[in-house]
Amino acid sequence: MSSPDLSNDRWQVLIPKLREIWPKLDAPDFRQVEGNLEMLVTKVSDRYGIKRPEVVQQLKRLLAA
Repeated sequence: MSSPDLSNDRWQVLIPKLREIWPKLDAPDFRQVEGNLEMLVTKVSDRYGIKRPEVVQQLKRLLAA
């Protein structure tokens, strides 16, 4: 991903949307990630068994919205 980190404000706004998309991620996961998109991609990929490129594409669509 081109921007591996999000500002805290943007991150806090995205958390509810991310929870809708990936409900297996919980509050400790989001606290650990703290806006680091590479870490988020890794967590989603590991938790859901989704290949990293697909997770990146999903995030890009979400961030573009």
